[in-house]
Amino acid sequence: MSDEKDILDFSEINADPLQYLASPGKRLANFFLDRVGLYLLLAGMIFFVDAVFMSSKSPNFESIGAVLFLISIPCYWIIPEYLFGKSFAKFMTKTKVVTKTGNKPNLQTIIIRTFCRFIPFEAFSFLGNKAIGWHDSLPGTLVVQSNYPEKGKNAYV
Repeated sequence: MSDEKDILDFSEINADPLQYLASPGKRLANFFLDRVGLYLLLAGMIFFVDAVFMSSKSPNFESIGAVLFLISIPCYWIIPEYLFGKSFAKFMTKTKVVTKTGNKPNLQTIIIRTFCRFIPFEAFSFLGNKAIGWHDSLPGTLVVQSNYPEKGKNAYV
């Protein structure tokens, strides 16, 4: 049995996965919109820290920028995707994250999903015929349209 078949095993739910799976165009839009959103958040955080805490030039500004980048990742992806199943881009493209069984992902799954985005060449994992990247397949998640009928008590409110 191939990995793609396992990933798309929706036998436990009463919905056709191909009917709800986000299109490659929406996934590409998510990629670009999320990068813009992340960098805008990071720029805002840097501006705030510089304006409030750094009245004089600090020789360690690069390390502060790195720390802010590490803080911006949970603020941008982990918290919203765990709470709402959506990042900024997914709100705009009307898509959301679910597990391969159709439930709301738990916090550990969202954290793994987020850090898989930083695997080198991960963006090229979408070049197949389905819009499923490594940051989807490794933690066992899928991006589906927002009208996807989730099951069980763990569904998003």
